[in-house]
This record gives sequence, C-alpha cells and structure tokens, in this order.
Amino acid sequence: MKRGLWLFFSMLFVTLLTACGGEKKQEQMVTKVAKKADYIVAVEPNYAPLALRDAQGLPTGFDVEIMQAIAKDQQFTIEVVSDDFANLWQNMQLGQYDVVIGGVGASEERRAFASFSNPVLKDRLALVVRKDSHINSFEEAQGKRFSVQNHTNLKRSLEENPIAGKIITEASPYLALTHVIDNNADALLVDASVAEGLVKDKPNLKVVLIPDSVYGVDERGVSATLEFAISKQKPELVDKINIGLQHIRSEGTYDAIYRKWLGDDLWLKP
Repeated sequence: MKRGLWLFFSMLFVTLLTACGGEKKQEQMVTKVAKKADYIVAVEPNYAPLALRDAQGLPTGFDVEIMQAIAKDQQFTIEVVSDDFANLWQNMQLGQYDVVIGGVGASEERRAFASFSNPVLKDRLALVVRKDSHINSFEEAQGKRFSVQNHTNLKRSLEENPIAGKIITEASPYLALTHVIDNNADALLVDASVAEGLVKDKPNLKVVLIPDSVYGVDERGVSATLEFAISKQKPELVDKINIGLQHIRSEGTYDAIYRKWLGDDLWLKP
C-alpha cells in the first residue's frame, strides 16, 4: 500500500516537472513570437511604384524602402503591414499603426490625429486617359467623367471643385483605371508617379500631367507634397524620421532608392 502510494506520488511529481518544463518552453516560444518591432508601419500595397507587393507577397516599393532606410539610420526596428487604404487612418486612430506611408498627403482632417514628416516626394498629379479620347490637357477634361481612388484627398478635391461631370470611386487606382479602360470614365485622377506605372505595357493609354498650379496647398490644408503620417501617440518618431530622411539624402541612399523605383527623371524630388 505504502509502495503504491509512493509510486503514485513519484509519477505525479515527474509529470508536474515535465508539465512545468513544457509550459516554460512554451512561454519562451510565445514571448519570442509575440515580440514586436519598435514601430508598426502600415501601407496599402496597391500604389506602385510607391507601394506594392514583392514576389513573396510582402510590401515593397519606394516609400517602403525609404522608411526601411530611415529606420536603419536611426537604429529602430519597424514591421511593415498591409491594409486597405480605407482602413489605414481609422486603425491609426485606434493605436494599431504608428506610421502610414504610400503616397500619403497631409490634410486638415488627418492632422487631427497625425503629424507629418518632411516631404518625401513632390506631389505632382496626372490624368490617365485613353489615347483615342482627345484629352491632351487638364482643361480639355473639364466636365468629363472622372474615376479616382476612394478615401483620398484627390477624391475630396473632385467633390469640392466643379471640374468633374461625374465621379466614380474605387478602392484602388488599379480598379479605378478599369473604368477608363472600359470607357465608363474619361480620365483617372492619380499621383503622377503612379500614373506612369499604370500605363506601362498599356499602349492604348496615355498620361496627361496636371500643372502644379491646379492643385496645391489650399484652405483645407491639402499638401502639395507626399509625406509619412505619424501617429500623435508617438511624437518622438517625428524627429527620428525627419533626421533619418535628411541623413539618407545627404549620403546618397535616397537617390539610389529614387533611381531604382522612379528612374533618372528628378521631377518628383521635393
């Protein structure tokens, strides 16, 4: 009887030791997996060449590589995550994202919850039209049917200025472009850098640049440059990004990334 009890408690003790050891290993594994980067950077990867997906499905592009270079220069770590453009700002306000990148422009509405870095690119705008449309200038597009990405400053500008006869919105510039291709819209309004990528390998489309004077800083605070948006919950990050951006410009990394994604034409440099 005593021997049976002794064996029982011995086995129980070994089982508890094994379980504790397993829990300890599991806890270590969870801690390792759950460890986060210093900052979470969010982007909609449907804005080539500023933001897109690589062969493995991970975010890449001009804005992503610039942000990665800044993080390396300033010695902080980032995790770049993908999200729909419509969700980026809401999730930043909820504290899920520290930085939003990818063709981002400042506006009065966004400044309520985000600070903005120094300019990363000049914000030139363009129309993408069919070559047979006979639209060769911004003036010739007045009153026509426009397509545009939803939840953007460009969409708001179209709504507040009487330049479009009809506005069609889509979740991404690629989807908005389909309306031009299918002749449901006469022109897509988009950032010029993105426009060049959209017409690549599409001989039936052309890009019409919009004069800088058409869209600039206005009473709503819409920016004429593209920046990185930084959550006001992380005020220390503004200086880090600006200092890092200045450093990578002075030592040549910025220009190398620019040439990789945007070519040798420097008309988008701020």
